This record gives sequence, C-alpha cells and structure tokens, in this order.
Amino acid sequence: LQTYGDWIQSISSSGTGQVTFNFKTNTFASRPTCIITGYKTGAEANSYGCNLDIAATNSANSVSFRCNQNSTAAFNVSADILCHGYSP
Repeated sequence: LQTYGDWIQSISSSGTGQVTFNFKTNTFASRPTCIITGYKTGAEANSYGCNLDIAATNSANSVSFRCNQNSTAAFNVSADILCHGYSP
C-alpha cells in the first residue's frame, strides 16, 4: 500500500533498494533536508540502514534513498519520509 501526503507526486522503486520520492511542483525552492525510516520484518528487521543516495540526482523536485543490509546488499523496504525546506 502506498499513500502520499499532499506534497508527494509519486514514489518509484528501482527494485534494488533505491527509492525515489518525487515532489509536487513548487513544494520546495531547493533540495530539502529529508530523513527516511525503513521498516522490514523478520530476521532482517534490525540489520539494515537507509541513507540518502548520493549517486542519484537529488533536487527540489526529488530525493532518492538506498537501503542496504549490513552495508552491502541493497533491498526494498517500506518507509516513512520526513522533509523540511523552503517553498517558493
């Protein structure tokens, strides 16, 4: 289930751990500061972390995160995102 706030246009997933959040037009004037909290159940629940994907193009229009298990293998998780910044 994907639910968006009134500031997220869409969410896309690469299938390899990268998640991109696309913002609605004029939500932010410049790249916002964002944090992501990922959720995974079972044996892998506490063995991963999610970080801003610095190899991706992050901007006022979108930010990408990558979630990795034990800092190596990337994989998909459910996530919450919180961003703050200036609107135009």
